[in-house]
Amino acid sequence: MLASAAHEGARILEKYGCRGTFYIAGSLTSRQEEGRPAHTLSDILDLQARSHEIGSHGWGHINYAKAVNAEIHTDQSKNLAFLQSHLNQSAGSSFAYPFGQYDLRSKLLTARAHSSCRILGNGLHRQRADLNLLGCHRLYGPGRQQNQWQLLLNTMQPGDWLIVNTHEVEFDCGTYGCTPTDLATFIEAAQSLGSLILPVASAISHYRSQP
Repeated sequence: MLASAAHEGARILEKYGCRGTFYIAGSLTSRQEEGRPAHTLSDILDLQARSHEIGSHGWGHINYAKAVNAEIHTDQSKNLAFLQSHLNQSAGSSFAYPFGQYDLRSKLLTARAHSSCRILGNGLHRQRADLNLLGCHRLYGPGRQQNQWQLLLNTMQPGDWLIVNTHEVEFDCGTYGCTPTDLATFIEAAQSLGSLILPVASAISHYRSQP
């Protein structure tokens, strides 16, 4: 997670009374990713204190579809130990595959240690969903996908739910980020349609509670 997501992204969510899920790869803590500052431990602690969910992105940001079983187990265990030692035992329960890459083998391994697992693409869920293979819609690139997600929101039916992800939130964002304006516009559009905006674990709990 880049620092701008922890700072500007969280600020915008909170402005609209929302909270999000922030997926952390522990090896990137206090480092740089693609030339931009990544999250710090202080950022992670602050996000949890402000009621955001802290998810796991694996320790070393490796491709699970290419990693052997032992590498996957070590990567997940190390990241969960890092998060839970600083936060609580529920930290890291939600998981996001690095690069969105997985195969059946890695899916089965990951499901043993996490309550939900997220990939990239296919983000609209029609009531029922495979919690070990949740899709997401990418909010990437400044202003590039507004027409796409506006159409997606307008086609949602009662009971549908959507996961949206981005890596950074700043006005000069890169290919995998969005601008503060884009994020705020998306939230406003979703809320105008009566949608709830929740962290992943909270969204799952919400749908499980519905009759």
